[in-house]
Amino acid sequence: MFYDICNILNISTGQKLDGIFDLKRNSTGHVVQLAGPLPLALDWLSHRYNFTYSYVPILEPRINVDDLPNKRGGIGYLREGEADLFISAIVGSPFRFKYADYSAPWMASPFSILIPIPNSSANVGALIEPMSTQVWICIALSVPAVIASLIGLSKCINALNKRIGSKPIENNSGGSRGSIQIIDYVVCVILSQGACCEKRQLAFRIAAAAWCLACFVLVQAYSSTLIAFIMSPNNKPIINSVYDIPKVPGLKITVTRDFGADIKLLQTDFGIYKKLGDSLREDPSLRCNKTEFCLDKVRSGNYVYIHGKPIVQKIIDMDRERTGSCHFTVASETFMAGYVYWLLSKKSPYTETTNRGILRMQETGLLGKWMETFNPEGTKCLLKKKAEKNGISRISLQNLTSAFILLIFGISGSILIFLVEFVNRLFGRDSSCKISQRGCQLFFRG
Repeated sequence: MFYDICNILNISTGQKLDGIFDLKRNSTGHVVQLAGPLPLALDWLSHRYNFTYSYVPILEPRINVDDLPNKRGGIGYLREGEADLFISAIVGSPFRFKYADYSAPWMASPFSILIPIPNSSANVGALIEPMSTQVWICIALSVPAVIASLIGLSKCINALNKRIGSKPIENNSGGSRGSIQIIDYVVCVILSQGACCEKRQLAFRIAAAAWCLACFVLVQAYSSTLIAFIMSPNNKPIINSVYDIPKVPGLKITVTRDFGADIKLLQTDFGIYKKLGDSLREDPSLRCNKTEFCLDKVRSGNYVYIHGKPIVQKIIDMDRERTGSCHFTVASETFMAGYVYWLLSKKSPYTETTNRGILRMQETGLLGKWMETFNPEGTKCLLKKKAEKNGISRISLQNLTSAFILLIFGISGSILIFLVEFVNRLFGRDSSCKISQRGCQLFFRG
């Protein structure tokens, strides 16, 4: 227990972390106001293990974790014995482990990318988005194919009627006028404008019926999903993941110096993370001394800001509360999940008990509950998902295979019926037409 060794624990604190460790000091460097999950966790530990603690007075507005050439960091306070514990959201590194002991990880969180809110644009493509490209191609091929089939059937039937001596009705006499009527019929049906099929031959009407049924399926499928694409937002984010950053010309990252994203990217030597770390080394101005400096860069539209997910969410919420509108949002994908720790002086007698307390708070869900309390999941500035990502997908050719199969079978069936009629009339006209010339005319006339 703590009280077996010392009943006063000196605490050194890092820079203010919105939503995690909010503190305010007076002119003498003493802490006068605290809020956030970490102060609650420390208070719980003191009651659990019966010890008291105090914060080290610090006059500097910001204290780094690592020592700088002209400025002492949190590790310096631990190494010189002026503090026993340094609490913050500290990312592990070999250098830090050399001079301090890590506590058990008190939080696991990935990095998020804060991006400027994209501007909405006209949703021009909403009318064609419900169906995939393959479906539109099949529709474009089907319309002239059906027109050609119906015109071909009409001309063949008229030719057959002339051959057997029937007199076709004037309105359905083929030629340019009959072709125009067929084109008008096919186009009006697919546009749901309504049309009348004046032809009365069985073969022609079967083909027309197949076209009507296929159009019914196509129109109903299109209409049922069109509203979802019309209402879906068209404000495309500048990036969706860390892998998109190199693909956007002129886009740069920015991080807060000596914080988690800065350290991780500078340490990692593979993949996209190495490229981002190299950009930070090449341009030191991308490593801001204050978070607000980074946010100013993001507002310009050519930068994105990388930090832990809870911090990014808190920044977005605080900016909206202050300005009344959304200037920032977050990329849809996080990356590089990791742990954050507290630091204790090397070979500290408090390390084991601190770790036990942190693990106990995790088991009981206290740390998670406090994080949710101070960092609620904000949704007002988050981009709404496109219709494809929200349970409604584009209509593919596989979904409408039955409609096109129906059309193919209908056209094929009408041609087959015409051939049967043709054969029947060709070889049986002497017997049938002599009995009833009028019946032959009704069977074939157009």
